Amino acid sequence: MTWKRIFHGFVLCSVMSLVSGCGDRQANEPREMVLQTEAGEVNATVSKSDDSMAYEIKALTAEERSQLETAQQQAVSMIARYLGPEASGPVDLKKLDKAFSLWVQDTSDAKESADQAALYFGTVFGQVMVDTLDMHWVMVTDQYGTSYGIQYKETTVLTFPIDSVAKRIDRGETGFFEGLYFTVKTVTKDPRLQSQ
Repeated sequence: MTWKRIFHGFVLCSVMSLVSGCGDRQANEPREMVLQTEAGEVNATVSKSDDSMAYEIKALTAEERSQLETAQQQAVSMIARYLGPEASGPVDLKKLDKAFSLWVQDTSDAKESADQAALYFGTVFGQVMVDTLDMHWVMVTDQYGTSYGIQYKETTVLTFPIDSVAKRIDRGETGFFEGLYFTVKTVTKDPRLQSQ
């Protein structure tokens, strides 16, 4: 399975056309928005799924769940290595942002590859959303490939935390976990931004 899909952005799918539709825009064309969140204003990319683009959402198999749990365990070890005593207790958004920044700055031979970092940080970030936002892990397959995703209840609201981290690594961004989290939280709590 590839961790970087061609369409590997942070995408909230099936957002109502009221929000993502705009005259001559394509139905699935990403739209930049400013959302008011608990963290303040957050710039977000939101897109409505294109009904012509088929995708399949499946529950995780036992093997996929095991791979995810292994990646989460490795992530916790990596975060502990970067944060030292600060890493004690549950991983939160601030710890993720700090550990990620330290990973970016790391020049040692022990540094995880970009793909490993996307997997590790993405699985822990995804688990934070699962634990706090009534979401669950799924496997999503579309024309670009297969990827772990997070689904809100049984709606079509999906996020791809591993792919999202990979995109930020490619862009050289840091300090994004809190903004991404509150963007997802805003969408999951506002029925106008979702469809069943």
